[in-house]
Amino acid sequence: MDGFTLLASGYGPIEGPCADDDGGLYFSDVDNGGVHYLRPDGLIDLVVPKRKGVGGICLHADGGIVVAGRDVSRVVDGRSEVLFTRDDLPAGTNPVSGFNDLGADARGRVFVGVGRRNADGLLEGSELAMVTSAHLGDVVYSGVVLPNGVAVSPDGRWLYHADTDPRMIAVIDLADPAPIPPVARRFSTEAAPGGPDGMACDEEGGLWIALHEGGCIARFTPDGVLDRTVAVPANDPLNVCFVGPDLADLMVVTQDNAEQPELGGCVFRTSVGVRGTEVHRATI
Repeated sequence: MDGFTLLASGYGPIEGPCADDDGGLYFSDVDNGGVHYLRPDGLIDLVVPKRKGVGGICLHADGGIVVAGRDVSRVVDGRSEVLFTRDDLPAGTNPVSGFNDLGADARGRVFVGVGRRNADGLLEGSELAMVTSAHLGDVVYSGVVLPNGVAVSPDGRWLYHADTDPRMIAVIDLADPAPIPPVARRFSTEAAPGGPDGMACDEEGGLWIALHEGGCIARFTPDGVLDRTVAVPANDPLNVCFVGPDLADLMVVTQDNAEQPELGGCVFRTSVGVRGTEVHRATI
């Protein structure tokens, strides 16, 4: 498709795109395992072997990356330190099945989706958690079906969290003085096809969302109004992030390739005419 450059392929569902200051990109292969690093020269390194179910990745202020999956861990030069586990959460009606997308706010706290499954193996009663230090955290809100993307507004005031199946974005007020920031409002993404998955904010405050099974990405205004959609070369885009020293390009990671299905999960690069905003680093 015009406007998209294919940078990597041959994976299962790709998630957790996270750009560094050098223009490289971390990403995970959710089903097959492993966190990979796409270097600016186009070569790809395996930086966290085998680890499956990594839905979210962010940089740590003291180096390395923070990854989700069976727990939340920091990985530096191949060495892992567990930061948060299912045992650090209050007991719920259903057990925790894992941790999905995550992101940090300006204070370095990590917000991460918590999946819970009932006796039939179906997602039910999932949550968004806030991790403030190693093995310490709180549930921000519950009643989530499929917790997914996390993004923070350019001014650091609002945190956006996607619940894919009901096609809903929760907007959390990070400036509220309460110990646990509240959900200030919600908006629906039903004006666009598919369900909201991974997200990234641009410098104007627009929210770019990968639309699971929607075949496109979409930009919503901070008020939740659909601004535009952009078709992508995949039936199932899963996540997005801005990349480069000026954050001028957008990376789109997918579960498939609509034009060449044999390529599997892919990493594409494109330009959407607006720059991204700074993505905060974890300090936990």
